[in-house]
Amino acid sequence: MITWIELGIALTLTLAATLTVARIMWRPLYGVLELVCHGAVPARFWTTFASVMLVCGPLFLVCFAAGRAETLAAFIRQAVYLCSLGLIGAFGIMGLAVATCVRPARPERAPQGSTPGAEQAE
Repeated sequence: MITWIELGIALTLTLAATLTVARIMWRPLYGVLELVCHGAVPARFWTTFASVMLVCGPLFLVCFAAGRAETLAAFIRQAVYLCSLGLIGAFGIMGLAVATCVRPARPERAPQGSTPGAEQAE
């Protein structure tokens, strides 16, 4: 069982890291989502949603997975590791979501057995 002081340190570190990353990523994420969503209102909503998930995901991971360590330094190292893992996971999920929306359409293939330009030769 962790103490209140350790929990406070872990939450403070996690909030500081995730809020900093969310703040840094706000404009680039908004720009990409504005292109994907075709408008400012949906882009603002999804940017806010993604920022909340970027903060809450690592926060929950640290709260649920942080355990008792022998020293305070080991506990802080564990909390920072879990926070980093949560941020990487959140970025991976956001990247996959945006990539599926931005993927260009595949060009249509010619039907089997026909050659391009065969209709022009006749």
